[in-house]
Amino acid sequence: MALFVHCQTTLVEEWREMFSDVLCFSKNRAILFEMASDLPKEELKVCIQRALTYQKK
Repeated sequence: MALFVHCQTTLVEEWREMFSDVLCFSKNRAILFEMASDLPKEELKVCIQRALTYQKK
């Protein structure tokens, strides 16, 4: 399972700086999740909020 974003944004780079100890990433394109693991809900809330407001920067 994954959360994909447009590869020309800096979102994954920002998330990697903030959450590299908690989340796994695929290049500059996605956050990857293991189906057997619990979702890191607090970190995902931040990532989704930043993705939804990215154009407002």
